Amino acid sequence: EGDYPESVITHTVDKLKEYHFLDDCDYATSYIAYKSQTKSRRRICQELIAKGVSQDVVEQVLEESALSDEQALLKLATKRCKSADLSDQSVYCRQMRYLLAHGFVYEDVSRVLSDIRRCQANNYN
Repeated sequence: EGDYPESVITHTVDKLKEYHFLDDCDYATSYIAYKSQTKSRRRICQELIAKGVSQDVVEQVLEESALSDEQALLKLATKRCKSADLSDQSVYCRQMRYLLAHGFVYEDVSRVLSDIRRCQANNYN
């Protein structure tokens, strides 16, 4: 707070909220739209809460969004594995770690990577 009186700070914050410059709902909506192609709902939720957005607001915005982990995982995995040879176990594990680090569930990642591996094997034969 430093050199500014409490009344000036309060007035400034109120004006910023009035102009929607400080709106957690808008911020969460924009953040979700931006990150939904590369991260899971769970990971996005954790990041927003870490940024100070209340859990209630995050859950409300996630409910209103059409965010699907399945679609995001499939899109990201397909993009990441386009030039990766998943028959190589070390490449498979690297892709697995990457997707898990983005908040996707192990069972889903394993299934998607196995499907991609199977498609790659069929295309090579």
